[in-house]
Amino acid sequence: MPPSFTVLIADDDAEDRNFLKECLSATTKLQVIGELASGTDLIAYLSGTAPFQDRARHPLPDLLIIDSIMPKLEAGEILHWLKAHPVPRMKVIIFSGFPTPDTGAHFIKHGAHGFFYKTGELHQLKSITREIETHLLNGDYDR
Repeated sequence: MPPSFTVLIADDDAEDRNFLKECLSATTKLQVIGELASGTDLIAYLSGTAPFQDRARHPLPDLLIIDSIMPKLEAGEILHWLKAHPVPRMKVIIFSGFPTPDTGAHFIKHGAHGFFYKTGELHQLKSITREIETHLLNGDYDR
């Protein structure tokens, strides 16, 4: 049986988090273990500092999905932090609601494993989450 992957979502918009969780629940191998609304909460979670110090309740994820623009710390700053504080085997996917040229390439260059534009269409987001699942299962993000 292929492995399953734990997912942590960091997005300041509760509606976007709920939409993404609904689509991730439609996959068979991606399990959401938590959600955060700010970059500073994300760093605290990954660092294991209060209130996230209990790794049994707040395990490190296999996959981190980050909104590109959040309060206090944005995705680029989080990627910079991750470069200095690597989390072994964790893959990072960035979602952006602002389609600007070369945004995805910039995030990939700075450590993200994948990049997608946000969509308000349920069928499109389900397709994206299935694509992410397939890449994880195939080990594509390991290359």
